[in-house]
Amino acid sequence: MAKYRTERLDPGAYAEWDAFVAAQPDGSFFHTTGWLLRFADRADITAAYDAKGAILGGAALVRTSKFGVSGYHIPPYTPLFGPVIARSGKNRAASALLGNINAAAAVLDALPRGNHYDFTFPLDGEISLLPYLWKGYTAELRYSTLIQGTEGDYWNAMVRRKRFELTSARRGIEDGTLVVDRDGPLEDLFPLSGEVSRLKGFRFNPRLCRAVFPAHERGARWTLHLVRDRSGRCLAGSVLYFDGRRGYALLNGVAADRRTSISDALILTMDGMIRECLSRGLPFDFEGSILKGVAEFFIMLGGAPYPQVRLQKSPSLRYFLMRTGRRWREERRG
Repeated sequence: MAKYRTERLDPGAYAEWDAFVAAQPDGSFFHTTGWLLRFADRADITAAYDAKGAILGGAALVRTSKFGVSGYHIPPYTPLFGPVIARSGKNRAASALLGNINAAAAVLDALPRGNHYDFTFPLDGEISLLPYLWKGYTAELRYSTLIQGTEGDYWNAMVRRKRFELTSARRGIEDGTLVVDRDGPLEDLFPLSGEVSRLKGFRFNPRLCRAVFPAHERGARWTLHLVRDRSGRCLAGSVLYFDGRRGYALLNGVAADRRTSISDALILTMDGMIRECLSRGLPFDFEGSILKGVAEFFIMLGGAPYPQVRLQKSPSLRYFLMRTGRRWREERRG
């Protein structure tokens, strides 16, 4: 394996890392300190350099605790987390792939110690999983759903049943029984998101949401889509977040009496986010839509599933056994 110099970057070099991420096809705002410092006081950044001093790859991680185990867990509302490796400029495909593999291996070898590592990114042909597998990471295939193109493409790709449901829901706006609200306060979504969180078995944290979606970024980085009834009660809502390459539905909520596959409030919320993304020239990504009902819903809206990989490694025996138990329960349910 080629030898690369690796370094841990101090806070004074955060800008260098963020500039590197912004220049990479596989980089996202979610990989930068601008996002990660919303979850911790500092980021642990490991970078690998070539002989000329240029960054070839690295990883910006934040140490958090989950189930009492401190490590590099994927932070909440973060669809991409883990190393970013520059794509090789070599002409020969084999040489380019080996260069990427070697750079990723150097970064993984130099990561700070942790009791758990958890990364996620799209399964792209330019990204090799070999260095992760060699280091003992477990790879789990997941899917998200992408909707892209024009608004006309979106409408034409939708199955007939969903077109009918959406047309019917839009009549509710025309007759005043439903109201689309793009200007309401973020806090109006919290009760609905709290209900969904309890159903999924995790704790909803309003204070964290305010830090992750600060008011000064509204409009530029994120927008809010709410649907209310004529009395003003919030029925459904979502936060749409932009990383410069895509729009992601990151925080969602639906009232208990509207939590069905044919919810007029839900389909209006999703339609509003999708059309806003497409109007900005960005794909819409319903991050993590692997659950059967959710995946089917977005496929019927014209979405195309695309693969992602989740890579985990648990030096902590306790956390490894927890992961194993969760996997066993999922297999039993299946």
